[in-house]
Amino acid sequence: DPIYAGAYKNLTLSRDVSANSLTVEKNTRIEQTINITAESQLYKGRVEALEDVSFATTTDNGTINFEDEVLVKNSGTNAYKNITITKGIVNTKEKVVANIFDLSGTSFIAEKEIELEDNFEGKSKKIETKGLVKAKNINIATSNNEWISNNLTITDDIAQNGKLWKCNGIVQAKNINVGATCNNWTSTDNISVEE
Repeated sequence: DPIYAGAYKNLTLSRDVSANSLTVEKNTRIEQTINITAESQLYKGRVEALEDVSFATTTDNGTINFEDEVLVKNSGTNAYKNITITKGIVNTKEKVVANIFDLSGTSFIAEKEIELEDNFEGKSKKIETKGLVKAKNINIATSNNEWISNNLTITDDIAQNGKLWKCNGIVQAKNINVGATCNNWTSTDNISVEE
């Protein structure tokens, strides 16, 4: 459903919404499983989703900017929820906490840590994680042209099927599987593989 672009001081959502642009000055609270679609999205305060949430822009060059923490967890039940980004140029400036982070689109840059109960699914053309990524598994798809990572603490496996992986931090995982499509992998720090 179309909504006013804002700017909103605080925004609480419990249904799918769309707009040309969407700006929230303070906090965004998502109370149901919903889809948010807007060409330009700016969340200046904390984003808290109590259920699964999906963000998308209308074109590949649209932008989604999170300037504060993104928490995708139902604090009442203590259950982590999923965040999906299906299109756009995405930047997170603070910590992201969720169950699964499923990421498609043009590019994704995380300035701080990403803490997941389950998997990081990287399908964006360009992915850069500047902080620690903690997850059960990381799966980088063949659609990814470049993945620049920092520290990775992975409970199980990393599957890198993208074209390029530049690792600037310490990597811990049980298994690292680098597919034939990855023709360039560099590391500047320690890699620890348990199995």
